[in-house]
Amino acid sequence: MFKTILKIFVVFAVLLVLPCSYAMASSKVDEDDYLGVEELEKNVPESASSMLEGVNIDESLDAGGAIGNILGKAVGQIGEILRSTASGAVGVLAATALCSIASGIYSQSSKMSDAINLVGVVVIAVSSISGIDSLISVASETINETGAFSKILLPVLASASAITGSAASSAAKYAASILFIDLLMTIGERIVLPLIYMYVGVSVASAAFGGNIGGIAKLIAKTVKLILTAIAIAFTIYLTVTGLVASSADAATVKVTKTAISTFLPVVGSLISDAADAVASGVSVVKSAAGAFGVLVVCAVCAVPFLRLAISCLMYRAAAALAEPVADSRLSGLIESISNACGMALGLAGTSAVMLLISIISVTKAVTGL
Repeated sequence: MFKTILKIFVVFAVLLVLPCSYAMASSKVDEDDYLGVEELEKNVPESASSMLEGVNIDESLDAGGAIGNILGKAVGQIGEILRSTASGAVGVLAATALCSIASGIYSQSSKMSDAINLVGVVVIAVSSISGIDSLISVASETINETGAFSKILLPVLASASAITGSAASSAAKYAASILFIDLLMTIGERIVLPLIYMYVGVSVASAAFGGNIGGIAKLIAKTVKLILTAIAIAFTIYLTVTGLVASSADAATVKVTKTAISTFLPVVGSLISDAADAVASGVSVVKSAAGAFGVLVVCAVCAVPFLRLAISCLMYRAAAALAEPVADSRLSGLIESISNACGMALGLAGTSAVMLLISIISVTKAVTGL
């Protein structure tokens, strides 16, 4: 008797819920509202808005065309980046050349040569300090923008994945992604960026006074590299392991659930299964479009900062290579240290972007059993 009443209750409940399920499957606007897609489009970082003009999260999203547009606009700014970067590199190279000439004139006096090189160190440090500070600020802004956008994007992707049958894996991947991205932002702002400033300061002191200070600068550089590498590796391993375990649980859960429904409700169960498939199909389109949109936003945010940091790194490295044959090793070494500082800032921004891209792809490609 109790089982019969329970069956009747479930049938009525299904009949009440079923129309709502079909309504969700047939209404993209409702899916967008429910998943937060509209909010996602409104919260695109300002630095990416101009590059993504006219790009929306829908079935007509042309990722290839958008990528081409981003690259075109980024390449269009190379001239300006080269002019601003070249002025700093040429300035330190000119100071090095003048010090080399003056040292040659006073080559018989070691004290005078040391004084000239010290002046050269001061000139290089003063002329490049504002540029280094600006580049480090670029890296800081980039990780902050990608981190803030991840807090809006990943919940949308996780919700869509959960609806399509990957509740456990999407939740696990979302939690891992947010945890490690927040960890990178915190460590980046409080540890890595101060270490880069410290590296530059120690490099200047080493070039000015010599001694064993240079070893400290090398230790700082290795520490920064170790921190970024450790976070990236730990994130990748944790995301992979939790994703594999949770995906297996999702597949088993979906299979058991559908089997139980079909067994318990032989006729209505198939209708529920069809409705679930319809909803999952509609949400999958939104999830894929949102994932592609997220990748485009990350590319748009990072394109110009990456170009600026990379070009600055190459410019200072070229200046150090040109100065090495004619200048004192302390001066060419200082210029190379400036290049290394730009490289560390680029590594921090790049790690943040790569981690978010991996998160997007991982959550979007969550295994579903529907």
